[in-house]
Amino acid sequence: MNIKNKKQGIFIIGLIYLFIFIPIIFMRYPDIKNEFKYFIISQDMIDRGNYLILKYFGNLYPDKPPLYFWILVFFKKYFINLFYPLSLIFGSLVPSFLTNIIAFNLFSKFLEVKKAFLVSITLVVFPYLIGTSSILRMDSLMNVFIISSLYLFYIMYFKVEKITNLKINFMYIFMGVGALVKGGAAIAVPMVAILTLLIFDKNIRFLKEIKLLRGLLIIVSIISLWMITLLLQTEGLEYIKLY
Repeated sequence: MNIKNKKQGIFIIGLIYLFIFIPIIFMRYPDIKNEFKYFIISQDMIDRGNYLILKYFGNLYPDKPPLYFWILVFFKKYFINLFYPLSLIFGSLVPSFLTNIIAFNLFSKFLEVKKAFLVSITLVVFPYLIGTSSILRMDSLMNVFIISSLYLFYIMYFKVEKITNLKINFMYIFMGVGALVKGGAAIAVPMVAILTLLIFDKNIRFLKEIKLLRGLLIIVSIISLWMITLLLQTEGLEYIKLY
């Protein structure tokens, strides 16, 4: 396949999602173990009018942050007849598509467009991504924040683009917000990837250029804001203790 430019590559990736993944979504039945649990938690949030404290059959459920459930609540409230397919599309499929597009853009900065496209297509058909794209899982949305953070790091580290405060700040903001999707993995994965590269490249001093201390402060501020918001809730303290 002769891919001449990035726009053509993005268009083809979009067609794959449109004609392969979306039909799968409309043919699926909800998974009893996990997806029904998400349905119950989302309905409970609507019934109680509390979109911060999660409960499962009346019990506090601090296992997951609430950000992903807000997507489910939106479609459950306003598109009840299409709740499941729309939740799958916007909660899993669209994030998966964005992850691949960001990855494709990153690869195309280091490889020819055709080679970058082939690598991206490999990601599209990777079993893990196929699975997380077709079911309600927070991994898909969290991956968007992880790849966005790494994208900014790589283009700065390899001098593809100039290092700016805006890029640095958003690199850490993506980690912090990603943690509100599924937890610490959104911070740990990019941090480990960054530190591993810098250690093997013997360039640990680059951490000063990307303002590591400022970044940690940004991440801590995001998490702290979330915790303070929880403390203001009626069962907030008990909820935090269960984390």
